[in-house]
Amino acid sequence: WSRTCVMSAASCDPIEAADLEALLSSTLSEAASLRAVRDPDEAPFRSRYTERELLRELQQQASANAAPLGLPTPPGGGGGGSTERARFIEAVAAARLGANLMDTEEGSAARPLLEGAVAVLVAGAGARDMDGAEALAIEALNRLGILAANREDQAASLALLQQALERYEP
Repeated sequence: WSRTCVMSAASCDPIEAADLEALLSSTLSEAASLRAVRDPDEAPFRSRYTERELLRELQQQASANAAPLGLPTPPGGGGGGSTERARFIEAVAAARLGANLMDTEEGSAARPLLEGAVAVLVAGAGARDMDGAEALAIEALNRLGILAANREDQAASLALLQQALERYEP
């Protein structure tokens, strides 16, 4: 596989499940390295923007794999294990993108990504804690709680943070 799925109006073609797994692994590794970079003051988010593009590429590729042959994914799922796994990888990318957007002070763009990721991550955590889904679900709930607090929606913030705490302390 190679990084050929680029952000554009056109969607990318599905790839083999093993190639999607390799893309997940390499993207998360590269993203972690980029998060550790201290950018210069004149370009404080340079590495974060590079990380964002990698995560968007992963999300787009996972989306293509979750909807084989370019057909829309039916409501409620279906499509077997590789489709389920692709949806999970798409949610991982969305959660990481949401965190990236919050870190670059773009909370309004982060919120829908985090909200969309939470349900899939919670389901993945309940099934077999796919790739740290539980920890990622808790992080997404915490970030959503912060966003709600920033909007001065204290009730929503408290509810989201309590959900995260309940997942953390079963």
